[in-house]
Amino acid sequence: MLRLLRFVLAFGMLAFGINLAKRKNVKLKVVKSVLCVILSLIIMIFPFENLFLKFSSPEQAFRYTATHCKIIKIVEEKNTALVIYADNDSETATLITKCDGKWKAPFWHNDQILSRLETHEIYLITKEKNSSNFYITITVDADTKTVSDNMGSVFENYSRNDYWTDYVAYVEGCNENYIINIDDKSYQIDL
Repeated sequence: MLRLLRFVLAFGMLAFGINLAKRKNVKLKVVKSVLCVILSLIIMIFPFENLFLKFSSPEQAFRYTATHCKIIKIVEEKNTALVIYADNDSETATLITKCDGKWKAPFWHNDQILSRLETHEIYLITKEKNSSNFYITITVDADTKTVSDNMGSVFENYSRNDYWTDYVAYVEGCNENYIINIDDKSYQIDL
């Protein structure tokens, strides 16, 4: 309902801008029309209702903004939850925050780092705001035996096929010196 209201407001602003363009003062009408068009685009693009809507679960908050995506795994912690999901052929993650005991859909993009290790392993770090905590997902070779880090985090296997194995962990209170261990190799990760 609020999503529909946002679109109605955006189209109303656009119609108002077009109506202003019909007025006589050329310079003023162009400025106001352009401002109305820009404002209507901002209203369409940014889900402002996510600032005050709250949900009873991370899944409901995620589903509000991404109805077409398939949830693969939800890792729920005290103040946040990481939703790992598939969108078409790609897999990614987003952070859902908890506020006053309820979950909020994301308003802005997450602070994330996607990179590759020296070998072919890929990792994604999703940082919590104003915190030294983050979630890490890592894709390693299917033959990998162990994945660990220097923070004592618990890596949970959430997906496996003949070629790859995916792990996720929540890392608390990490300083700048973060090391991930894959079998007998260690890798320094720049945060």
